Amino acid sequence: MSAQPSRVFVVSAPSGTGKGTLINLAREMYRQKFGKDLVLSVSYTTRPPREGEQEGVEYHFVSLEEFKQMEANKEFYETAPFSDRWYGTPKRYVLEAKRLGLDVLLEIEVKGARKLKLNEEFPEFTSAFILPPDRSQQILRLLGRKQNNPQDLRRRVDEAAEEIRNYRMYDYVIVNEPGRAAEAAAQLFRILAGVEPRPNPSTIKRRVAEILATYNRRKDKNPNHG
Repeated sequence: MSAQPSRVFVVSAPSGTGKGTLINLAREMYRQKFGKDLVLSVSYTTRPPREGEQEGVEYHFVSLEEFKQMEANKEFYETAPFSDRWYGTPKRYVLEAKRLGLDVLLEIEVKGARKLKLNEEFPEFTSAFILPPDRSQQILRLLGRKQNNPQDLRRRVDEAAEEIRNYRMYDYVIVNEPGRAAEAAAQLFRILAGVEPRPNPSTIKRRVAEILATYNRRKDKNPNHG
């Protein structure tokens, strides 16, 4: 077993931000640089899989009854509702990574990340928040999935504005600009590698204010035309 202590990373993002793509790219960079895998903790959810999603890859898909039983068995570090579904962070990935001396990344919602910060049982971690550049780009990405009805899309966009206001909870903020996913993934990798400098708070505050302004300006009733 490696003597290198396991590090824990938490990554969050509003829906339609390209979080999964950035994580996959950053994990490949990590693998090439360090010659080992970055363990990805796969959350549990009660929502059904989207087209193309695989059990145990994007999520573990379980029924509400199964989820509640796991919760009763204390198998989660935290659980949280999102868009009328439940999500949970299992303990087993973090515990196994610590046993093997491997780093582990958790991809979780903002509500879950907040709970982890308050959970004394959860180890210290570094966190990153991935944001869309503006409201329109988030909507375009959600529409590109072709898996959200208008009501669900509007809910996700409305929830995004509230989530973004929690940016101060995270150590780093990454804006996934259109056509620049490789740059955003490289920034995430540098965070994982421990070489990314701490961001300037005033710079981040200004950029987040610009993003939030695009949500505040657009109060139209049909987000499909955002």
